Order: sequence, then C-alpha cells, then structure tokens
Amino acid sequence: MVLLIAFLCGLLSGFGVGGGNLLLLWLTGSGGLDAETARRTVLLFFLCTGAAAGFLHGRGGLIRWKTVICAVPVGCAAAFLLLRVSGAWSEGILQGLYTGFLLIAGIRELLQKPEELSSGLQNR
Repeated sequence: MVLLIAFLCGLLSGFGVGGGNLLLLWLTGSGGLDAETARRTVLLFFLCTGAAAGFLHGRGGLIRWKTVICAVPVGCAAAFLLLRVSGAWSEGILQGLYTGFLLIAGIRELLQKPEELSSGLQNR
C-alpha cells in the first residue's frame, strides 16, 4: 500500500498538484506516523520527486531559471529561519500556520481568472 500511495503522490508532485500534502495526510492518518516524523518524511520525498520533475521540466524549457536562481536562496533562508524558531512553538501553532497557508493558496487559486492562468503559462 505504501508503494501505491508513494507512486500516486509522486505522479501528483510531477504535475505540480501537491502530492506531498496528500502524502502527509496519508502518513498521519493511515500510515500511523506522528506529525513531526511525517513532515520530515515528506520533505525527503519532495526533494527526490521535485528534483526528478524539475529536471524533466527544465529539459522541456518549462522553468524560468532566473526566477529559480532568485527564489531558491530566499526560500532556503526562510526555511532555515523557521526551523530555528519553530522549536519554540507548539505543534498546534505550526499546524495552524500550515493550514492557513494552504487555505490562502487554495483561495487564491480559486479566485484567479482564467486569463490570468493562461498568461502565467505563456510567461514561462
């Protein structure tokens, strides 16, 4: 069952649909892992599937490398900062922040107009 779920989440990650989030839900719900272990497991899963998808999308000319070069150092610095301060926060606060982030991202996607979506694809 784990292999099937990993395969399906890997497919979704390759499409950029958030397979890591689904894997996190499965690991904590049916997989029997605590939230902290599941998050760390998903991080490693995402690194591997993201690298594979990034390589293939890069070969297809679908990545804006200038954006990647600017965004990666900032994202790594933010991840490091949050990792350092998150030890002082309860798991409830962290889960609330993560849930809020997912809600904002989902609402933004739902409210985005079709022409904004197609122009974003053309700007790659």
